[in-house]
Amino acid sequence: MFRGIVVAGAAVLALGGCEPKSPEAPAAGEAATVADADVEARNALLMALTPVIEYELGNGQKLSFQVVEARTQGDWGWIHATPLTLDGAPVDWSKTKFDDQNRDGLLDGGGATRALLQKVVGVWEVRAFNIGATDVAWQGWPEEYGAPAEVMGLKGTTL
Repeated sequence: MFRGIVVAGAAVLALGGCEPKSPEAPAAGEAATVADADVEARNALLMALTPVIEYELGNGQKLSFQVVEARTQGDWGWIHATPLTLDGAPVDWSKTKFDDQNRDGLLDGGGATRALLQKVVGVWEVRAFNIGATDVAWQGWPEEYGAPAEVMGLKGTTL
């Protein structure tokens, strides 16, 4: 299991062509979805996540991401995104340590990545992530990290 990395600096990000929309204020205690509402928050999450996943793939390849969802709640952040090459093509998994997992059909959603982040002294840090899970590998993260389940979309969801 991966535990927090402080990441500073810029990363190249694919914004998935989303145009900002006027955010609606969430009810008290609800997670704010930032994928389309707050591009700045989404980019901050991606800036922390990108070098961690690039390192994890282990092939020196620079990445962009197609964001499926991103949320923040207080000092917690959640992102579900698919890694892509900088030109938007799928990652060549045969050049990563995930080659066997991919060939065996155990790399779900083209390497769909879920990550839990926490803001510490104003900087987003990756607390945990999973690449290509075929199950809900993050189900225990709220208890393990003390994060709100809602930010990961777990409360009120049938799994």
